[in-house]
Amino acid sequence: MSGVTEAPVEQMVFELALESPALASQPTETPRHVTLLSFDLAFLSFEEFNAYFADGILTTEELQELFFSIDGRQNNNLDTDKLSEYFSEHLGEYLNVLSALESLNVAILKAMDKTKEEYQGSSVLGQFVTRFMLRETSNQLQSLQRSLQCAMEAVEEQSSPAPGAVRIMCSWVPNVLAPGNMF
Repeated sequence: MSGVTEAPVEQMVFELALESPALASQPTETPRHVTLLSFDLAFLSFEEFNAYFADGILTTEELQELFFSIDGRQNNNLDTDKLSEYFSEHLGEYLNVLSALESLNVAILKAMDKTKEEYQGSSVLGQFVTRFMLRETSNQLQSLQRSLQCAMEAVEEQSSPAPGAVRIMCSWVPNVLAPGNMF
């Protein structure tokens, strides 16, 4: 590590603030702030960047090229504000997805707090309804997670070094991920 931080990569906190000029043309209902990454420091060394972003598809050299293209100074200390700007320019449809996830997280936490406060004092039927709602919420989130995992696997498989052998084992694959329809 560069000595800039002592926090392990998993504990870093970094928010992608979407106040860039690229979003000025977006409709007013477009979210302006989304938490995307987790870094709690002003600068990242390439080693920290590589540890966080290595996906098994991009080579170390390709990641290093990306690292220096974002920073430009090539001094092995990537300003996280520049990293934020880079991703804010590439969010596309994920801006709405990440904003909705952030809102969902807040709503779930509020519901769980309310449940904690009221569950013991509820009737047997009220407790049953609460357990059902928690189970149904969990099932819905797990279903969404499975769909996202399938999409990630399909994209990773299409990005792997052995093209032509696309095997998609998931039952859900959107048209944009079918062979030949990559973005």
